[in-house]
Amino acid sequence: MERTAIRPGQAWVLHRPAQPRGRRASVVSQNLPTSRGTTITDSGTQQEFRNTRQRRTVLEVLATLDDFHSAQDFHRIIVDRGGRVSLATVYRILQSLADSGDVDSVQDQEGQALYRKCAAQEHHHHLLCRNCGAAEDIEADVVEEWASSIGAALGYSDIEHTVELTGICSQCARDKSPETSLPGR
Repeated sequence: MERTAIRPGQAWVLHRPAQPRGRRASVVSQNLPTSRGTTITDSGTQQEFRNTRQRRTVLEVLATLDDFHSAQDFHRIIVDRGGRVSLATVYRILQSLADSGDVDSVQDQEGQALYRKCAAQEHHHHLLCRNCGAAEDIEADVVEEWASSIGAALGYSDIEHTVELTGICSQCARDKSPETSLPGR
């Protein structure tokens, strides 16, 4: 079996179905499932995942939510619906989805990770309302150029970055609501 490590902390790319060592790539709803839990991604590569009951349950909840929510929120929703999954498993599933780029992940003001399904397939950033948690997907070519130039100037390649912008949305500014943390806290 041929396998290639992408980067530390990311999934193995597998060229045939097999149980990989290390992290497994996640299920993407837009991808086409094949036999033995293999998914063919948009780029044509095959990635392994375990299509467990817990993973399916988290994905079902993810499909119903539009805003960012914490792992605790996901866990509470699953338990309220009669599901059985540990909070640690919810964290692990959401993080694997975030690592593979299948969900967006941001941090609230207290540093807690929040997750949501994302329609954008390309790299992008977010502008979040600190009051109500509303989020806007934004593209910022100047940020991409800046990150690449800084990396190149210091001799780095394959630069990755995360930029999170926060503010108060126009609706909250009109309502003059007191500033609170994002949903999920």
